[in-house]
Amino acid sequence: MKCQIVDISNKKVKEIELDKTVFGLEVRSDILSRAVNWQLSKRQSGNHKTKQRSEVKGSTIKPFKQKGTGRARQGDKKAPQMRGGGVAFGPVV
Repeated sequence: MKCQIVDISNKKVKEIELDKTVFGLEVRSDILSRAVNWQLSKRQSGNHKTKQRSEVKGSTIKPFKQKGTGRARQGDKKAPQMRGGGVAFGPVV
């Protein structure tokens, strides 16, 4: 199997002989698809982050007193169980 080598201006430089056992096989579209999907997913890495409770803006004051309200005890409004609070185990890239 012969292959032409061209330079940047598309001129033929030389011709080389390729091994038919390697380059003469059928194209495996399943492997090609996996490689393309892997490259596209790796391109998206590094652009995801959530705020932890130390990064959420706001006061650290208790939302209500510890005893006597009948509600569950709470520390501050940045806790993960509170609306608008930080995320407990989110991505922190």
